[in-house]
Amino acid sequence: MDDGYEPTCDDMEPDGTEDDELKINQDECDALNDTEDNDAATDDYEDRDMDKALDMDDLETDRNKKKEELIVNEDSEVLYQLNKRETNLPLYHVFCNEQEITALLDTGASHTYVHPDLVDGLPLEPVQHQSVEVANGKKMVIKHKARLSLKKDTWRCDIDAYVLETRFDLILGMDWFRQANPVPDWQYDVWNLMDCNGQTIALTPTQKRQPSIKNLDYVISARQLERGLRRRQIDDFWCLAMRTEGGVGSTDDMIRPLLDEHSDVFTDEIPGLPPDRGVAHAIDTGDALPTHRNPYKMSPRELKELKRQLDELLELRLIRPSVSPWGAPVLFVRKKDGSLRMCIDYRALNQVTRRNKHPLPRIDECLEQLAGARFFSSIDLKSGYHQVRIHEDDIPKTAFTTRYGSFEFVVLPFGLTNAPPTFQRLMNKVLGDALVYLDDILIYSKTKEEHLQHVRLVLEKLRKATLYANMKKCSFLQETVTFVGFRVSAAGIRPSDEKIKVVQDWPVPSNVQEVRQFLGLASHYRRFVKDFSTVASPLSDLTKGVGPKKRDITWSPQCQEAFDLLKNALQTSPVLMMPRDDTPFVIDTDASDYGIGAVLQQYDDDGDLHPVAFESKKLSAAETKYPVQERELLAVLHALRTWRCFVDGRPFVVRTDHNPLKYTRTQATPTPRLTRWMNEIELYDPIIEYKPGSQHVVPDALSRVKFTSPEKDDPSAGSLDSMVPDFLYSIGDKMAPPLKHPSDWPIYYLCDQAMTIPDMEKQLLDKHKDLYVVDQGTVMKKIKVDGQIKLVPFIAFSARANWLQKYHDELGHLGAPTVLSHLQSRMYWQSMETDVTNWLKQCPECQINGPQRRTRHGGPMKPLPVPPPFSRWHLDFIGELPLTANGNKWLLVAVDYSTNWPIIRALPEATGSNIARFIYEEITLRFGCPDEILTDRGANFMSKIMANYVALMKTNHSCTSAYHPRTNGKVERLNGIIKSMLRKYVKGNIYEWDRYLPRVEWSCRTRYHKTTRTSPFYLVYGVHPRQPPDDFWPNLIPERQQDETTMEDLSNASTARLLKLHHKRQQAKQLTEQRQAADKQRWDDNTKVQRFEVNDLVLVRHENPYGLEPRWFGPYKVVKRNLDSDIYFLEPLDGGRPYTSWIHTDRLKLAISGKTIESSWYHPANTRALFPPPGDHPPSRIVVDSSARGE
Repeated sequence: MDDGYEPTCDDMEPDGTEDDELKINQDECDALNDTEDNDAATDDYEDRDMDKALDMDDLETDRNKKKEELIVNEDSEVLYQLNKRETNLPLYHVFCNEQEITALLDTGASHTYVHPDLVDGLPLEPVQHQSVEVANGKKMVIKHKARLSLKKDTWRCDIDAYVLETRFDLILGMDWFRQANPVPDWQYDVWNLMDCNGQTIALTPTQKRQPSIKNLDYVISARQLERGLRRRQIDDFWCLAMRTEGGVGSTDDMIRPLLDEHSDVFTDEIPGLPPDRGVAHAIDTGDALPTHRNPYKMSPRELKELKRQLDELLELRLIRPSVSPWGAPVLFVRKKDGSLRMCIDYRALNQVTRRNKHPLPRIDECLEQLAGARFFSSIDLKSGYHQVRIHEDDIPKTAFTTRYGSFEFVVLPFGLTNAPPTFQRLMNKVLGDALVYLDDILIYSKTKEEHLQHVRLVLEKLRKATLYANMKKCSFLQETVTFVGFRVSAAGIRPSDEKIKVVQDWPVPSNVQEVRQFLGLASHYRRFVKDFSTVASPLSDLTKGVGPKKRDITWSPQCQEAFDLLKNALQTSPVLMMPRDDTPFVIDTDASDYGIGAVLQQYDDDGDLHPVAFESKKLSAAETKYPVQERELLAVLHALRTWRCFVDGRPFVVRTDHNPLKYTRTQATPTPRLTRWMNEIELYDPIIEYKPGSQHVVPDALSRVKFTSPEKDDPSAGSLDSMVPDFLYSIGDKMAPPLKHPSDWPIYYLCDQAMTIPDMEKQLLDKHKDLYVVDQGTVMKKIKVDGQIKLVPFIAFSARANWLQKYHDELGHLGAPTVLSHLQSRMYWQSMETDVTNWLKQCPECQINGPQRRTRHGGPMKPLPVPPPFSRWHLDFIGELPLTANGNKWLLVAVDYSTNWPIIRALPEATGSNIARFIYEEITLRFGCPDEILTDRGANFMSKIMANYVALMKTNHSCTSAYHPRTNGKVERLNGIIKSMLRKYVKGNIYEWDRYLPRVEWSCRTRYHKTTRTSPFYLVYGVHPRQPPDDFWPNLIPERQQDETTMEDLSNASTARLLKLHHKRQQAKQLTEQRQAADKQRWDDNTKVQRFEVNDLVLVRHENPYGLEPRWFGPYKVVKRNLDSDIYFLEPLDGGRPYTSWIHTDRLKLAISGKTIESSWYHPANTRALFPPPGDHPPSRIVVDSSARGE
């Protein structure tokens, strides 16, 4: 690197060419094709030079003809395959600074290079006079280098890398080779590294290198053509346009004119928005609220591909900008050819979408229609779903969010539930009685002439409906075709080779364990195989005896015969059955350390499971390192992809011996790989069930087939090209990189003076240049600590949350002052104090463990109206109290709101029947049926017998909100007085408290009330009672002696007493209302009103926590609210059962988070079940005063 030169394709270009033709080898073509993918590295040519190079009007005709003869069909196919190839370079997965990345090993590079995105936030060291020449001849100036920490399993390595924007995350050059000293295995592109313990760690490529394309003598890339034109090294050239036509061969001249006539039906790209054909995809979400999720994080390559595909879809009018409240994130799935397919994660939308019950064709009926046919043609529609429109009212529901804004689909996107039935409905409408199964259109006939007519008819219908087909995937005039998993020909219908390939290719067992695996598979279907025990006896004899599981066996001709008979039985009826549409499918899957297996099954009329198809696949080197859960999920996904034509749009069950797979859909933070897989699995909507491993015989055997290594068995493996690359890819730009956040402007102090910096940031740099210093590639801020100037690093926006999280956790989740005191002396960024305060407010642990603040109130007081006497009774229980000799341990208390008249009864059990009997005997028989009864939400008060009795009395039963005893304050206050009296009466004899209840009840009835200024006894009877300590009874008519009274006197006295009682009750009501108004004023003066909107996320106060349990739980989503009572109805975030009762605002607080909350932070029941107490000792519980109990 010191001389600023790197090997490029120019150095490998031959000095001379024969017949003025440029010749290159395969490695160079691969290199140039890869280089062409780098748009930023494309040369800018002068228009006058290009015009002069393209001026070919004076070429000789005879020379053109001579050149054209060199281009043959075989070479056209070679060029087509070459241009399809994305890259042929071996890439490797390593961890760089604890982040998994893709690295290129390049012995042609003198140093190591790292992409700028990987060093964002890391200390950078400035470098000078360093440049690199890339493949297109440009020289790139290098400004910085960074220290990287590399890791692969137990191998570690630290190395300096120059920061250069390349196509790859990391390019390991010769400095790394000298330091790591890897040992290559050239045949398989593997590098062996030695860790500090002397163990060998293998670096295996992420994909197998494709073999060289032979006989490529005279084809050059577009890059070499441009260079040759610029240097005037090319005399003439030809442009070759290729067209592939699927299964149409040169011998099928009969059908070619028909296809040419309908060439407008076949296209490589959909021309634009499809017309309205009367079939549109509807998304029925009922009353569900809109779902919205933030975009997923993407790599630079994915963002570039996302922008390209968005522009393409916008140009075709298949999507449009959106302002919809709905929103789903975007992710990419890699295709087989290495390109990226954009998918939308519609899982949230699919969960609230009602399933479409439109029937799909029966597979058995489809196959029966093919009887007697000899000629077949299959037509595959181009991007079939994109040719179906979305119903206009449902277009906003398809909205998806990206870094470039929100968009919504006008056509049916990939990933929506109910898509197969909609597509099938369109096909049925367009093609009528034609044989169509989803996107498979099969044309069948008995003669060629008849077949041509049928093909013409179908193409005419497609043209009329403006539907387009993909010629590359169509085949015409075939005598054998694969349809819905079956091989169809004139000879009949049989399972496709893919369905039984794993059984056909089952290798001959070499030890006892492999024999047992095969017998386990065969024995599972032994009831369908005649004389199974006799046929399998030679193999069963091999498993007898004791010894190692993998001990050798003697394979005799009798064993081979039994082996072949059993394999043949598994591939034919009655074991292997035809699929049926009247019973659901059952898929059993399993994964081993090196393979996955699956079997597709259905029940017969006797209720027995028959296999329909088998599947097995060897895991790649990278896949074998997946965690168990991911390997098991990969087995499910592979089975669904393989048997899509059977299960798509139909009910089916997937059974696995890995129980956690049942809960994968509800996983809160899945990995990006799991997110992509689950998004695809959601399209099939499977029911995942657990099946014990001991019963999971068949898929277990299929996953453990002795796979052969394709790398070793492939005869072309020895001719693989060397994996040593000879070039370097890079892109450059003299513009300063854009900031991720406006506050990151000090980072521009690291930029070279030659770079162009935006004006606003440049002004800030000039204004504060005396406060910042660049030290070893890091921007440092001058701050004053204890009177001395100190340099601390400036922290970029993207790294601040990590530092905050780290210090907040290490400091025991203490408050903002503590965190600030540690951060301010160690680092700097603007608005640190505000950021720390706001970030700590969003900490879930701090929120659920925050103080409960029971003295603070979020809603104004709502006094209950004062009713007429005996019309509203307040009921509550006291207990559980010590068990008395009479068997009592509960007190049921009732009090009339107007007169404060109390009723107390001791009970052995707090049941609904005892409550109903109490109301009947103590209230109804004495005071009549009340208008209203007010209780809490205890199970006994909410029992069925209570509901029936209250309904019989035609009484309104009102309930408090959960844990909000203030609503029932009348009886709660009385409970405290009763318990206080009982403590003083029993004098320590707590087991005889029921003996004192009459005295307590009498005292409560005759006590003076400060609010009403009289006793309940007087408000009920109109007289003051004579107490046991009194010396005389009060006389009704004190002016006369009792024996001198007359009936007239008694009548007059009673009238006066009743009038006085009525006046006293009215006075008590007025006094009560005055006291309510005063209490409300005092309460409201100290109340900070707290109200929530529907869809807000809130935490609920934990009323009865154990020991160190959090004081709040949730979050929950607000779905309803009643502002008259300041109560809210909640439901969990996972869409489960709503909270059982309304909750008052005093028990709620807002859940704060800077990102979307998709799952609960804490739930007491779930956490207690997950972490049970050790031994038989129940956890200690914080005792809450019964006055705060609400249910």
